[in-house]
Amino acid sequence: MKTSFVYASLLLTLFWISTIFGENEHAHAMLSCDAESCKSVADQIEYQDKKPENSITLKTDHFSIEVPNKAIKKIISSKSDTIILYRDNQLLYISESTGPEIEGLSPDSVYQYPEIIFKKTPDTTLPESTQEKLFWTTALASKPFYFQGANEVTYAKNSGLTYYLTDTNELGFTARSMVTNAKFKHLFLIIEARQMDLSTFKEVVYSVK
Repeated sequence: MKTSFVYASLLLTLFWISTIFGENEHAHAMLSCDAESCKSVADQIEYQDKKPENSITLKTDHFSIEVPNKAIKKIISSKSDTIILYRDNQLLYISESTGPEIEGLSPDSVYQYPEIIFKKTPDTTLPESTQEKLFWTTALASKPFYFQGANEVTYAKNSGLTYYLTDTNELGFTARSMVTNAKFKHLFLIIEARQMDLSTFKEVVYSVK
């Protein structure tokens, strides 16, 4: 892989993330979720206590995560985002997110964002407050990015953490996940992968503590 293409891919990945969790999220909120995938919800499964066999620990401000310890080509980090690009072209994107920017929204609502996407449908009764309603509508409008084309959409619980996972290939990824911790209501962890086999990705996700 040429260096210029590597940087182009990383920049495109960051653009995808900013599209979903940046100001463009407000545009999503103006849309109704009427795709077939909007009616779907994740299946609850048993938590799998696994981590990659050969791994190193990566720490964010609120979580720790085990990532494969193999030939790493580049690591690019910002204040809240980390991209790990391996020499076999596998890619991991890891970020702590505070969700869509909605003025006046209580920070304690943020951890519900993954739950709304994975466990709720447009038929759910929305909250009454304007901010909460916008928050829910925004999350529901994002459902196709997690359900469209997916064969597995699941969630599991363990020790106050909830692991949401999908093998969708939307937005150029091959698997996507969110993890919440009941202790931290103001944020959640995002883990995205490209060209990583699903079993390894699951081990990465379930290693989060």
